[in-house]
Amino acid sequence: MKNRSFRPSSRRLALGFAALLVGATLCACSSTPNKEGGGISIPVNNPFHPADNLPGTPRKPGSDRELKLRADQLYRQAHKLLVNSEYANASKAFDKVITRFPFTPYATQSELEQIYAQYRNYEIDAAASGADRFLREHPRHPHADYVLYLKGLIDQSRDQSLLRFLPLDTAQFDVSNKQSAFQDFALLLQRYPHSQYNWDARQRMIFLRNRIAVHEIDVARFYTRRGAWLAAAKRAQNVVADYPGAPATADALLLLKRCYAKLGLTALEKQAETLITANARSIQAAKSPKVTTTVASATPPPMAEISGPAASEPVTATTLKTTLTTRPKAAELTTTSGGVASD
Repeated sequence: MKNRSFRPSSRRLALGFAALLVGATLCACSSTPNKEGGGISIPVNNPFHPADNLPGTPRKPGSDRELKLRADQLYRQAHKLLVNSEYANASKAFDKVITRFPFTPYATQSELEQIYAQYRNYEIDAAASGADRFLREHPRHPHADYVLYLKGLIDQSRDQSLLRFLPLDTAQFDVSNKQSAFQDFALLLQRYPHSQYNWDARQRMIFLRNRIAVHEIDVARFYTRRGAWLAAAKRAQNVVADYPGAPATADALLLLKRCYAKLGLTALEKQAETLITANARSIQAAKSPKVTTTVASATPPPMAEISGPAASEPVTATTLKTTLTTRPKAAELTTTSGGVASD
């Protein structure tokens, strides 16, 4: 027989190497016992086992009570800035509350007050998007009527510019923002018929209706200067049909009669003459209202009075309930000659 040398297989070599590695690991672990004796010691900087009293180590999250106290303190600081008319700083402070304490009554109230802060800081686009987002995320909020009312004020304030201080008729400018504000106020009256903001919203709707009607008459007169009598008649008809009660309807009837005469529509001209005769007294007395521009003073509805609870008092749901304690006043308007002030 031939002598064959013994050659261990590769599988046996791998198993032997693994056994040596496990033995070395066990020896290393047994040579470094922890302070309590036996076992593996955990490094001090282990993020899964933070040390409480060592500097530079991760801190354990506070209890619910501590978090609520921090949120209350941060919200009160932001609200104080809003009361002091520091609208830019207040908006940033409300951002901190919303970011650090989401899904809390403090965050919801901060979102509401931030809309007002941005509106008063002339951040119109940010305030409008914030109002839309708030109504979308909190459709049943007890102060949703205020946010919708504020959205109407925001849209109405888009037309504010230095031109309003000049002796110019702003009705000749674009009225798309006025139409948006009119729709916002109309939606407020429809959704919340018993809201305290309805009276002010209705007065603003009257003002906006009158201004939009005047704009339509100005467009119709432009068409008459261009000789487009049919287009002018259509515009005048829209004023009579869409804006009843507006002082501009008197001018619309007179313009209709003139357009029908130019177009040779005798029957329609006689009908317009009949309407003018029946409303002669109203037409003579109809005058566009004089507008006095003021700034709206509708402050946000306050949060419930939350006094910082003592260390021995537990924080309950009743303590954090955001019910309305004092309803804010609606925007103050000055009326002159039957007109309503706007922003």
